[in-house]
Amino acid sequence: MVDLCALLSAADLHSVLGGSWIEGHLTATGGYCFWGSGNVSSDQVVTAIDERSIEEIKSATPNGVDMTVSGHAGYWVREENFHIQTTFVDLGGQSLIVELPISSSAADDQISAQELAEIAIGNI
Repeated sequence: MVDLCALLSAADLHSVLGGSWIEGHLTATGGYCFWGSGNVSSDQVVTAIDERSIEEIKSATPNGVDMTVSGHAGYWVREENFHIQTTFVDLGGQSLIVELPISSSAADDQISAQELAEIAIGNI
């Protein structure tokens, strides 16, 4: 079982996103871990496991971008309406989710998403 809160640290988030971040907390159900922003109360970063394969996610969300994350197939989706971006990383039948707030620059967001996904996949 993956320790979702061990995948990233507040220091990792500060290094990639800037600002201050509160260490990750596992939800009561254990379904995901979230880090709160010390600067913007509505901003948070989330890690979780999606039981769907990367192919199923791509089929359900066709507006994303293919990427490679530390040798794993990945898929990045930026949802401006919800002010979030999500990176899905193939774990062989399941997918790691790393979700974070968006900025005003889609190009910068994709770089940040890639960096955090690589840190998280390296800690699995």
